[in-house]
Order: sequence, then structure tokens, then C-alpha cells
Amino acid sequence: MINLSRSDSAGTDPLHVGPHPGFIALVFTALFFASLLPITLLASNMHFPSPFQPPGEIVAYFKAESSRVVLSAFLQFGAAVPLGLYAATMTSRLAFHGAKKTGVSIALFGGFAASCFTALCALTLWTLAQPGIADDAALTRALHYLSFTYGGPGYASSLGLLIAGIAIPAGVMGLLPKWLAWSGVALGIAGQLSALSLLYPKRGLFRAPDAVPRLCLADRRRVHAVGTGTTGDDTQAAVDREHALANA
Repeated sequence: MINLSRSDSAGTDPLHVGPHPGFIALVFTALFFASLLPITLLASNMHFPSPFQPPGEIVAYFKAESSRVVLSAFLQFGAAVPLGLYAATMTSRLAFHGAKKTGVSIALFGGFAASCFTALCALTLWTLAQPGIADDAALTRALHYLSFTYGGPGYASSLGLLIAGIAIPAGVMGLLPKWLAWSGVALGIAGQLSALSLLYPKRGLFRAPDAVPRLCLADRRRVHAVGTGTTGDDTQAAVDREHALANA
């Protein structure tokens, strides 16, 4: 969906020109969830291994499920593109509405970094699934650790910067409801705390294979909510609100 500039005889300000962030967020979220399906128990009897499982289990998985891992990596790599576009669109839109806070630049940096980490994670998984790689247990484990760091703390901390960088100026300017802005700040802090998994990879919350992915899922839902300015079920109302803000 593209918002066209509009100017009439009354001298109203033009609308922001660019793709609607809600649409981009939907594409990103759809590709991400689609990337999960091939490597979940919905599609296979084997679950995707944690890097902290015994090496034999990790090697066995990538040998047996290489085709599913390739498909997952392809879809995840595809999700990296709309994530970067989302960051560019949202920061441009904030600037259009007059935001001059440092948070806008922080959001842009965080969004591009999260997009890069998503792509790196996908490319590492694709490499793991290639013939012969899983024959070397040490190499397989090293690449699996890399995919975890790229798609875990690397991605989560970067996406936290994107979300907090959007939420703070948008909340201050009244472009988002206060509860949505504060939830963005909370997720931004949680994203930074995910870096603790690098210091304590086998302790407490970070030992669970899906600990960091759970944060990533929450952040992705947050991306959709901020993109539409709503909880996701009244997108048209969000569009109408943006038009009203642009013409105020």
C-alpha cells in the first residue's frame, strides 16, 4: 500500500510518501512464521536443536533434516529484507511528523543491524544444511553457535533498539498510545538484556532453547503493532489516524 502525496486548495500538508509500515510488518511477520514451520514438530518428528545439546544430536538433526533447514533459511533470509525496509519507513515517517530526537537514528541503526543479523543467521543455517558439512561435528557445532548468536542476542538486542527508538519519540509526540509506547520501551530493555546469554549461556532463562526466540516473537508482534499503531486488528483505523495527523 502506497500513500500518495495530496495537496488541495486549502493548503493542507501532503501525506507521507512511502509504503505503509503495517503492510511491511505483515510481510515480515508472515515470512518469519513461515520460516519456523519447516523446523518445528508440526512438520517433522525432530525438533530444532539447541546449541547446548550433545554434539551427536545436533549432527544427527542437520544430517536428517537438511532440506527443511534450507527452506527455513530461505524464508528467514527473505524476512530480513522487509525488516530493513520497515526500519527505513518508520524512521522516515517519524521525521516527516517532525521527530528530531536521537531515538530516530537509534531506531534506524537498530533496524538495519537486526536485518543484517537475521540474514547472517539464515545464511549460516543454509551453510549448515549443505552436503558434507554435518560430517564434521566440530564445524557443525561452531556454525550452530554462530547461528544462535546471530539470531539470538545479536538480533534481539538490535531489534530492541529499533522498537525503543520508535516508541520513545512516537510516544512523546502522541503518535502512539502511551501503553504501546511503554511496552516498546520494556521490550527494548529486554532486548538489551538478551546479551547476557553470551555471558551465561547455560544458566536460568537462557538455557532454554527457545528463551531468546520467545523474546524475538514478542518483538515481532510489537513490530506489527507499532507499524499499524494498533494491536493489529484495526489497521484501517490506524491509516485514518495517520491521515488525520498528517493533515493536522
